[in-house]
Amino acid sequence: MNKQTINLILPGLWTLLRTVQQHDAGIGARLPALARLLSRCDRPVDSDMEAEDRVLEKLGLSACLPAPVAALERLADPDVNADGWWLRADPVSLVADRQFIVMQHPNGLDLTEDEARQLIDLINKHFAEDGWQLEMATPNRWYLKLSKPLDLTTTPGWRVVGKDIDTYMPAGKDELKWHAWLNEVQMLLYAAPLNDQRIAEGHTPVTGIWIWGGGLIGSSSPKQQMGLWSDSPFLQGLGRHTGLACSALPDNWQELVDASQVGNEHIVWLDHAHQALMSGNVEQGIDVLEQLEQDAFNPLLQLLKSRRIARLNICDLPGHEVQVSAGGLRKWWRHRQPIADLTL
Repeated sequence: MNKQTINLILPGLWTLLRTVQQHDAGIGARLPALARLLSRCDRPVDSDMEAEDRVLEKLGLSACLPAPVAALERLADPDVNADGWWLRADPVSLVADRQFIVMQHPNGLDLTEDEARQLIDLINKHFAEDGWQLEMATPNRWYLKLSKPLDLTTTPGWRVVGKDIDTYMPAGKDELKWHAWLNEVQMLLYAAPLNDQRIAEGHTPVTGIWIWGGGLIGSSSPKQQMGLWSDSPFLQGLGRHTGLACSALPDNWQELVDASQVGNEHIVWLDHAHQALMSGNVEQGIDVLEQLEQDAFNPLLQLLKSRRIARLNICDLPGHEVQVSAGGLRKWWRHRQPIADLTL
C-alpha cells in the first residue's frame, strides 16, 4: 500500500456548508463522496488554531507561530522585499446596521487598480509620520508594513464578512492605538472624492481596512519535508521561504502522487470555499461545493479506496480536522453523519 498522506487545507469549508444548507437542505445528498469520507473518518479533531498555523506546525515550524501570513505572502509577489513587519490590510466596506458595524462582502468592491492606488496613496500620505507603508499586490489584496511591530491578536477578514466587527476587532497591548488609527482611516476614506464618485456610479465605497496576519519572517528551517501544492500566495511564499517546492495542482490527483519527490506527505491548499464566502453569493457557494465534490472529494476518495494513498486529512481551522485512512474507509459499521455534525 502506498504510504502517502494528503493534507487538504480548505479554509471556510464547514462554514460554507452550513451557509448553503440554510438555503439548500439537499446539498448534502449531492456531495456523496464528501459524505462517504466524513462518515468513515476517525473522530474529528477540534482546534482553535488558524489554518496557516496548522501548516507551519505540520512542517515543524511551531517556533514561528503565529504565522506571519502577510510577510510570507509578500514573498510570493515578484520583486518584493518582505523584510520587516507586515500585516494584511484588506480594503473593506463597513456599514452601520442599527447598533452594529458590519463588514460587507469584499468581493463586491470590484476595485480597479487605479482606484486602489489612489486610496493607498491617500492613506500613505496621511500616515507618513506614523511609519506606514501600504502596498498593493492586487486591487483587493493590500499589505501594510509598519516601522514597529504591533502587539495584536487579529482575525482573518474573510471570517468577519457579514458580521459585527466589534467581536473581531484586533486585541492586545496595542489595540487602542490601532482602534484610533482605524477611526482615522474611516474618516479619511469617508471624505475621499473617489468614494463619492463610486457611490454616484452605483459602486460600493471603500470605508476601511481590515488588518490580520501580522508578523516577521524568522530564520527557522522546516523539520518535515513535504510537497506543497497551491496557487495561494501564502503557500507559494512559504515554499520560497523554506526552499520547499510549491507547485500548481495538477489536472489529475494521481499525477500529484506520482510526482512525489519530497517525503510521503503533501499539503494542498484550496481557496475555493473562503472565496465563495467572501462573495456572499449562495449560488456561487453551491457551485463551489459541487465543483469540489467532482474535482477533489471524489478523486481523493478513489485514491483511498484503491490504497494509492494511505491517509487524507481534511482541514478547515479554526474548527475541525477530519482524518480518513484507507483502512478506516473499509469500516462499514461507522455510520456517523458528520456533514450535519461538523456544520452545527
